[in-house]
This record gives sequence, structure tokens and C-alpha cells, in this order.
Amino acid sequence: MLTLDKDIYGKTIALQLKGDIDIEATETFHNELFPLIKDAYSSYEISMKEVEFVDSTGIGLVLHLIEYIKTLGSLLKIVDIRQEVYDVFSILQIEEIVGKEVFKNIEII
Repeated sequence: MLTLDKDIYGKTIALQLKGDIDIEATETFHNELFPLIKDAYSSYEISMKEVEFVDSTGIGLVLHLIEYIKTLGSLLKIVDIRQEVYDVFSILQIEEIVGKEVFKNIEII
């Protein structure tokens, strides 16, 4: 089960994702995460250090989130991620799809 914590610092929102990003996370993304994404914030920092598993549905959710934030003209950084989750992103070449700036200065745990 995916849970979400948030901290707001002026025009920046820091999101901490905890749990698995899989088909069961779809409801959390649509009911809790996407409503937080709005024009009021100029940048987003997403921590995935407590995400232990991402499946194909989860990859789709993350890609949709990144593209949605980019359409608003906001900046997005994934600030930390577990090695096993990063490996999945790397194999699927997610950095090349969304842009390396999303993963710039990332801490791999």
C-alpha cells in the first residue's frame, strides 16, 4: 500500500512516497497525489527512498506524474531512490524518456 507525506516550503512541495507503486497505488495517485499538483507550486521534490517495489503500472503512474508536472512548467526532481527501484528505472531508460534533469543529483540508497 502506498502512502504519501508532504511538506510545503513556499512554492516548493516535497513529497515522500512510502510503500509499493503498483496497481494498488493507482487510487492513491489519483485521489491524493494528483490533486496536490497545481499551478501554485513552481517545483516538486519527490523522495522514493521508502518505495521498495515498482511494477509496470507504477512506472506508468510515475511517468504520467512527471509529464503532468512538466506540462505545468514546474520543475521536478526525484531526490532519493532505492537501488533496486533505480535499477528498474535504468533498465527501462526512464531518464532518457523524461529527461536527465529529473534525476540530477539523486541519492541512490
